[in-house]
Formats: sequence, C-alpha cells, structure tokens
Amino acid sequence: MNKPFSLSKNERIKSKKTIETLFQQGEAFFSYPYRLVYSVNRDARQPGLFMAISVPKRLFKRAHERNR
Repeated sequence: MNKPFSLSKNERIKSKKTIETLFQQGEAFFSYPYRLVYSVNRDARQPGLFMAISVPKRLFKRAHERNR
C-alpha cells in the first residue's frame, strides 16, 4: 500500500554526508514555521533534486508532530 504523500525508499536521502552537504551548500526557502532546503544536482552520475524540510522543536515539541 503506497501512501499518497510519501517518498519511496530509493527517493529518500540516507547518507549523513549528503544531508550535511545539503544544509551547508543548499539554498533555503522559509515559509513559517517550515524551512525548505534544496539543492539541484547536475552531476551526470546522480542527477536530480535534493530537498529537506526542517521544523523547529520550539513549536512542535514531540517528534511525531514534527514528522507529521
């Protein structure tokens, strides 16, 4: 059963190094209270768009609220 608003296993970023690079070198877009960080990869070996959504712990105390 596929959830309509989720990413498949091969679409998720799993590498800690990739996530750190994304937050250091990516561009950010802020829409209260969410922060979207993205990077366009033009590498021929692994082309695509990488993105991460950051939610502040100050507003959503519990992890299940932030993940939702």
